[in-house]
Amino acid sequence: MTHLDGSQEHPPPPAKTTWRDRTIESFLTQPVRYIIGGVVLIMVIAFLASCGSKAVEPFQDADRGTTNDAPADTITFPDGFSNVATKCDNGNRVYVIFKGNSPYGSVAVVPDDPSCP
Repeated sequence: MTHLDGSQEHPPPPAKTTWRDRTIESFLTQPVRYIIGGVVLIMVIAFLASCGSKAVEPFQDADRGTTNDAPADTITFPDGFSNVATKCDNGNRVYVIFKGNSPYGSVAVVPDDPSCP
């Protein structure tokens, strides 16, 4: 702004600030904010994805009838070979073949097995 005598008005010099006077927002530049936001978003997505595991929701997929809690006979083999569990269910012999804690196994059924009551 120019005064009548021709002199110009200058804005006052900025106040001297120390690092203690600054806020956290002044330290975070735009790219840093995007990086922090992206990391937080990835962590939230990973957390939510881990919450829907079938292992923590037993029997949530279909209606259930009766439960056969009778003990099964197990046949254990030496290391390196699969183990077998067998039991009777309504006159049918059911064999389940498994190996350790593996999520995979096999099932075989002998219908109307004479050894099953």
